[in-house]
Amino acid sequence: MKIIKKPAKIKNIKEERIFKRLQREIAMLPAPSFNNPEHAQPVEVPSVVVPSSVQMATNDLHKEAKQDKPFEQQIILSQPAPKIEVIASIKKPNKASIIKRIMGYLKKYWYLMALTILFAFVNSAFEVLIPLFIGKAVDNVVSAGAVNFQGILNNIIVIAICVLGFALFKWLTSKVANDMSYKIEKNLRID
Repeated sequence: MKIIKKPAKIKNIKEERIFKRLQREIAMLPAPSFNNPEHAQPVEVPSVVVPSSVQMATNDLHKEAKQDKPFEQQIILSQPAPKIEVIASIKKPNKASIIKRIMGYLKKYWYLMALTILFAFVNSAFEVLIPLFIGKAVDNVVSAGAVNFQGILNNIIVIAICVLGFALFKWLTSKVANDMSYKIEKNLRID
């Protein structure tokens, strides 16, 4: 006595039904509208790559769907359905692999990354020094008659240099970081 295996299309009836229901629900979504961007959806139902067992079974369902009349009521999702990635067998990359890939692009521009970090450090140093020298300038005013004008002038000159250094290194940090990100993005697009 031979044991007959069930065909693949019968084995995945549940998946076929879910897939077919999702297609109907996608078809029922409203058309794109500039006045209502929250409900903008593609006009046509996008084609989905499905496993071969589901594809064989859906061919039969497509024949039946052509004979059916269109739905007059909207279908409301009453229960959670599997994600389209599961039905279409799409494998999502994990975050670690994405970070590794970006680090590979970053290796080419390590010198720009080092400059960005250096400029940011110098920028922070100037930012910290400004209030320090403002405090020293205030300390030169002892009382109404006892003011050390030379000490105040020296501190104002140092504060001005710190402000100029802060502005320059802030600009350099953003310039180098933007150049580096532009080059990395360009390489990503090319690849």
